[in-house]
Amino acid sequence: MKGQVYASITVCVDCGWSKRSYGHSYKSNCGFAVIIGVRTKKIINADTRCSTCSICDKCDFEDVAVDGSQNHLCLKNWTGPATAMESDILRKRFSQSRNHGIIYSKFIGDGDSSVHATVQNVYPGIQVKKIECKNHLYKNLTKKCMALSLNKITGKNAQNVSLQERRELNKHLHRIPIAIKMAVKHYMVDTR
Repeated sequence: MKGQVYASITVCVDCGWSKRSYGHSYKSNCGFAVIIGVRTKKIINADTRCSTCSICDKCDFEDVAVDGSQNHLCLKNWTGPATAMESDILRKRFSQSRNHGIIYSKFIGDGDSSVHATVQNVYPGIQVKKIECKNHLYKNLTKKCMALSLNKITGKNAQNVSLQERRELNKHLHRIPIAIKMAVKHYMVDTR
């Protein structure tokens, strides 16, 4: 609809699975995503993806009538990998937001770049901006510093860290997240 005006809001998004992964083994059968308004701090939207249905699994075929008269309410709504549940839910919910007269112009989320790539161009002519969640920033920084101090860096840029460098890092490890928190507080972006 040409000339349609939408309210632009900032939201916080978070997703998860029914099975903890701890950075590996993403094989959960169910996943969820929640969109929360930054100003109101209320849930705007939520959705789930399930790759199994206990009734279908029990009967070994889909849409079987439990009592023989009518089909059951099958909750299976996902056939892809568990890692794609998050992006799929958010893409669908972002694109449907215009039905309610709003667009999510900015979102606060974790460091997952695949989600941002999925929703970045969901609105024609508007690019959705991502704001890094400070809690995830602290968590990821601490995780990387710990890996560095234990000499467990992996990837293409992995290099051995000398024992002296690791000892020096360990002395100041507790101060690094504090410094980052103060920097975030100083350069805090207004999310409205």
